Amino acid sequence: MSNYANEQINTPIGVAVYPRLNEPDYKFDPAGVFTVTVRVGAEEGQKLKDRLDAKLDAWHNQQKKERRKPQLKRADLTIKPACDDDGNETGELDFKFTMKHNVTTQTGKSWVQHPNLYDSQGKGFTGASIGGGSKLVVNFVPAPYFTPTMGCGLKMRLNAVQVIELVEYKKAGAESLGFAVHEGGFEA
Repeated sequence: MSNYANEQINTPIGVAVYPRLNEPDYKFDPAGVFTVTVRVGAEEGQKLKDRLDAKLDAWHNQQKKERRKPQLKRADLTIKPACDDDGNETGELDFKFTMKHNVTTQTGKSWVQHPNLYDSQGKGFTGASIGGGSKLVVNFVPAPYFTPTMGCGLKMRLNAVQVIELVEYKKAGAESLGFAVHEGGFEA
C-alpha cells in the first residue's frame, strides 16, 4: 500500500460546509486541526467514493493477509450522505478532510503545517477567511492506517484547497441577528 501513501487526488468542485482553512481549530485538539467538509453532487461524489472504497478494500485485504486475521475490522470512510434542513438525504455526499496543525512524530520530530490555499487562477492567497458556501476543489492524500481498535482505514489528509467562488466568513453581529437599536435602553 506504500504506493498509495503519496498519491494526491482532487475532488470535483463542491460546496464548503463549516470550513476551518485559514486558522486551525483548537476546540477538541490542542495541536490544532484544519478541517473542511466538501459537499459534492451525487454522480461525481459517488465516483470519488467508489474510488476511495476500492483503495480501502485493497488495503484491508492486504492487512488481513499480512496480519493473518480474516475477521479484521474495516473502518468507515469519512464520507456521509448530505441531508437538508429537515433531515432528508439530498443525494449529495459530504467528504471530510483534516490536517493537523502542530505535528509531533513518535521520534520527537515536530513541525507546523497548514493547507496551501489557491484562488481560481491557481495563485496563492492569504487574505479573506473562507466561509461556508464557498465553492472549492480539495487536494488530498488518501493515507492508509491500521489501529487494533478501529482496524484498517483510510484517512483523507487535507493538502491544498483551490477556491473557485469565495463566500467570505463573517462573524454574526447584532444587526445580522435581527436586533434593532433601542434608544434609552441599557448600554454596555
